[in-house]
Amino acid sequence: MAARRSDASMPREWRIMPGARVWVGGLDVGARRVVEELLAGAVRPPEGPIDAAFICPAAVDEAVYFAGKLRPRIGCRGAIWIVRGYVSEHDVDDHERSPSSLGLAFKAAGLDEFARVPVGDSFVAVGFRWQAV
Repeated sequence: MAARRSDASMPREWRIMPGARVWVGGLDVGARRVVEELLAGAVRPPEGPIDAAFICPAAVDEAVYFAGKLRPRIGCRGAIWIVRGYVSEHDVDDHERSPSSLGLAFKAAGLDEFARVPVGDSFVAVGFRWQAV
């Protein structure tokens, strides 16, 4: 049996509290493996409400698709985190001046970016929330 990680090993910016309900999926197996290890102590309900979704997509279209499918499960304060491989330092530091194709696609789908968090040495998590109505 694998050892459980403490909550302190998760990025603080994810704001995942003990007992949080999360969903993890996507076709980028490497990113998904890292996220699943970091979220080992979180509750993973197969249906019903969730507090956060972690999508590890192979493409922007996949991320948009899963975000739409998960929308009914995420509460008004819930977050969608897109975890993908680094392209450059720009991925973490400069999202406000030059939105990515992911950011533009999510904006069009009604989501606002609120954070970027490095995940290990190879990945970045981009956090989105639904726009206020």
